[in-house]
Amino acid sequence: MRLKVSESCKQLGAAAQQSGVNSETFGIFIDAGYLGLHRHTLQELKGRKGIPEQEDYLDNISREELSAIDFKNTMTEGSLNPPLRGW
Repeated sequence: MRLKVSESCKQLGAAAQQSGVNSETFGIFIDAGYLGLHRHTLQELKGRKGIPEQEDYLDNISREELSAIDFKNTMTEGSLNPPLRGW
């Protein structure tokens, strides 16, 4: 599941960049996703869970949380790149 989330994060990043999210605002974009899903920023979540700063949040969470993040990434990517109608 962790590898699947890594891939959905990459795809979301590419879709965000295509939609105009630049490197200066990418962190804000990512935090907005965590705020929408968990009502906390990534840093707040790490603090609440006792995850050290140098460790990756995604390496320290449950399969259920990884699934929720994958779903959020997929839905957000779809919103940024809606499918063409009529295909």
